[in-house]
Amino acid sequence: METIRAILKERKEIAEQTFELVLEAEHHILCLPGQYITLTLPEPLYPDKRGNGRNLSLVSVPDSEGHFTVAFRMSESGFKRTLAELPLSSEISVTGPKGVFGLPNTNAHPIIMVAGGIGITPFMSMIDYHTSAKLPFQLTLLYANSSPARAVYRDKLARYEETNPNFTVRNIYGDIDAEFLKSGMSDKDKLLWYVAGPPGMVYAVQAQLHWLGVAEGDILTEMMTGYETGVHLASEVHHIVNNETAEGDQSFAPAKRISKSLLDVLDKIALVVMTDAEGNITYANKEFCVIAKYSLDELMGQNHRILKSGHHPQSFYEELWKTISGGKVWRGEIKNRAKDGSFYWLDTAIAPVFGNTGAITSYIAVRFPITDRKRVEEALERAANVAYRAAKESAEKNVELKKVKDNLEKNVSELRKFQKLIIGRELKMVELKKKISLLENNKQNI
Repeated sequence: METIRAILKERKEIAEQTFELVLEAEHHILCLPGQYITLTLPEPLYPDKRGNGRNLSLVSVPDSEGHFTVAFRMSESGFKRTLAELPLSSEISVTGPKGVFGLPNTNAHPIIMVAGGIGITPFMSMIDYHTSAKLPFQLTLLYANSSPARAVYRDKLARYEETNPNFTVRNIYGDIDAEFLKSGMSDKDKLLWYVAGPPGMVYAVQAQLHWLGVAEGDILTEMMTGYETGVHLASEVHHIVNNETAEGDQSFAPAKRISKSLLDVLDKIALVVMTDAEGNITYANKEFCVIAKYSLDELMGQNHRILKSGHHPQSFYEELWKTISGGKVWRGEIKNRAKDGSFYWLDTAIAPVFGNTGAITSYIAVRFPITDRKRVEEALERAANVAYRAAKESAEKNVELKKVKDNLEKNVSELRKFQKLIIGRELKMVELKKKISLLENNKQNI
C-alpha cells in the first residue's frame, strides 16, 4: 500500500446530491475491482471534525494512464463540501488500494449483490470486470434507493444488462424487504450474498437474510460510514419502536424508512437494545428481555452495568466505550449475567447514532445469542486442558521414571565395579594362599 499524488480531472453530479470524480494518479497503481482507497485533502476548504481524509470505493479501477473514478453522496461534512467545490487540477493524496471486497475469477455459485444508495459504488467496478472478463457465474444486482432521482448509474447498469447475459439488475424505491431479497434467490443453487451500503442498511439486510435461512458465511459486507441514510435509519428504529413518528412527519424524508415488518424480523431473530448518549437503556426488545430475564420496566433507565458478568476485565469495557463514543461501530462477543444469576453469551454490534448537529445522541446494539456455541467451545477448551494436564503429568512421570532408571543403572554400574573389585581381591587371595602353601611345603622339605 502506498500514498501517491493525484489530480482532480473532472467532477459531475450524477444523481441528486451525488457526485462523481475522475482523478489522474501520478503513476499507475494496481487495484482490484471492489477495493477502496483513501482520499486526503491537503487543505480542506471547510473544517471537518473527522479529519481531512475519507475512504471511497472505486467505481472504476485505474487504467493504464492512471485515471480512475470514485463517487460520493453529499452530506454536511467539511470533507464532502470541499470535494464538491474543489477546483479542477487540485492535488489530492491517494492511499491504497485497500479491502478484500471483490469477485472471484471463477465461481460455481451465483452471486447476489444488494446495494443501498451509494453502496452501488464498489459493485460498479465488479460488474464491469464480470462483464469484460465474461465470467461464467450468474450475477444479480438488487439495487435500492429512496427515489429514482437518488439512483446512480441506471443507464450504465442497463447497458451491462444488455451486453452481459449473466447479469441481471432489479431496482426498488423504498424499503428493502424480505420479498425483494427473495426475488433474487434460487431454489436450485447455493448463493453468495454481497451487501454494501450505510451501516444501518447493511445490518438490516443481514438480519433479513438470516431470517430467510442464509448462513453467516455466505454473506460478505461493505459498510459506507458517514452517510445520513444510515444515521437516520438507526434513528428511525428508535422512533418506530417508541411509537414517536407522527403522521406526516417529514424529519426522516431524505432517508430510507424502516418498515414495521423489518422490526418484526429483528424481534424474531435478534436482540435489540437502545441507549441514550450516556449509555442508559431506553429500549430493549422482547427477545432481549427473555434472555436477560428482566422486564422492560426493570431495564429502562438502567446502565449496562446491571448485565455485567465479571468475566471481562474493565479494560474490555473501556475499549468498547472508546470505540463507540469515537463514532465507530464496535463488534465483539460479550458474556452477560441474567437476573437469576445465569450467564449467556452474545455476538454483539454496537453503533452510535448521530443527530443533525453531528453529535452522538444514542447507541443501538444488535445482538445474537451464542451461548450454545460458547458452551461447546468451553467444553472443547476444558477437554483440551484435561488432555494437556494428562500429557504434562505423563511427561513429568516419565521424567521421574527416567531419573529412577538412571539411578538404578548408576547403582548397577557401581555394584558391578564393586563386584569386579571383590573378584579381583578374591583372585589375589587365591594367589596369596598358593604362595603361602608353596612356602610351607618348601619349609618342610628343608
